Amino acid sequence: MGAIILLYGLVKLEPISTITDCTITYLGKLWFVDRMVWLFEDLKEHPEFKNWIY
Repeated sequence: MGAIILLYGLVKLEPISTITDCTITYLGKLWFVDRMVWLFEDLKEHPEFKNWIY
């Protein structure tokens, strides 16, 4: 959702909208990466997935 508003801010050249929504999009991506690392840490000792990473 933030990327759509970010695109609007870029097209209309509104700096507040662009900066705010760029931040929202960036934080959303950081949250996603954090969850993937958390999932990896939980599964790295699982016997089925252990062969995939080593």
